[in-house]
Amino acid sequence: MPVLTGPLDALAVVLFVAGIAKLARPDATVPALRAVRLPASALVVRLVGVLEVVAAATVLAFGGPVGAAAACVLYAAFAVFAAALLRSSGRDASCGCFGEASAPVTGVHVAVNVVAAAVAAAAIAVPVIPFVDAVGELGWEAPAFVLLVLVGGGLVRAALTVGAELQLAMGELRSAP
Repeated sequence: MPVLTGPLDALAVVLFVAGIAKLARPDATVPALRAVRLPASALVVRLVGVLEVVAAATVLAFGGPVGAAAACVLYAAFAVFAAALLRSSGRDASCGCFGEASAPVTGVHVAVNVVAAAVAAAAIAVPVIPFVDAVGELGWEAPAFVLLVLVGGGLVRAALTVGAELQLAMGELRSAP
């Protein structure tokens, strides 16, 4: 199994969860779009959510460079968006990444999205296989692979929510008298 299959699958899980959150509760993302002067409506947010779900499904169902390229483009766009939001609103704006469960935007958002885009870009050059094929190749090790993909996706999501809040709290502690 290609080495980037698991990491890209974990990033696809994050895209899937974020996409579903945007489809279910788009209003949490609208203020972030407005803050960076992008078209801001529930419809636009839902369209982004659809793109995330389709990219995730492409990675998981087909593997290969097309899904990796879609994930790369989305994560790169999210890194640019997070940087613009951080610049325009400071740390007062939520990114809206995961609907209501989102955290205020911080440098963690930018860094995580840059790393995710880099992993996806590498997976274009070193093609990954579909999730089902990876599970089929592994035999008795398949449950561990599935667990690692889910945990990896959960850790990325935690970095974007809890990690961002922790970065804010650490900054407040440093600035306290």
